[in-house]
Amino acid sequence: MLLKLDIPPNTKESKPATIRYNYGRALIQRAVITIPRGHSYLAHLEILSQGRPVYMRGERYIEGDDSQVTLAERVILEGPPYDLVLSGWNEDDTYFHSFYVEVQ
Repeated sequence: MLLKLDIPPNTKESKPATIRYNYGRALIQRAVITIPRGHSYLAHLEILSQGRPVYMRGERYIEGDDSQVTLAERVILEGPPYDLVLSGWNEDDTYFHSFYVEVQ
């Protein structure tokens, strides 16, 4: 399943952009996050389920620039429902930034 989060410029950490997806299964084998060129570490992503982080990198958020992050650890989601929430904020004052998350 391919998920996408678009984050407008000047989106604050205190009011992140979010989108909810019904994953439909309890087990995630792995997730691959694609971070397009131009992010310059200004956009930040968090993946949640039932209000708790599913995958974290570093302190809390996944960030980068022109890169792909593979999170190979298996995760069992609580539920049902087996929802995934992509949540993010964007320090860029000019451009939208998007994250693409493939969960398997």
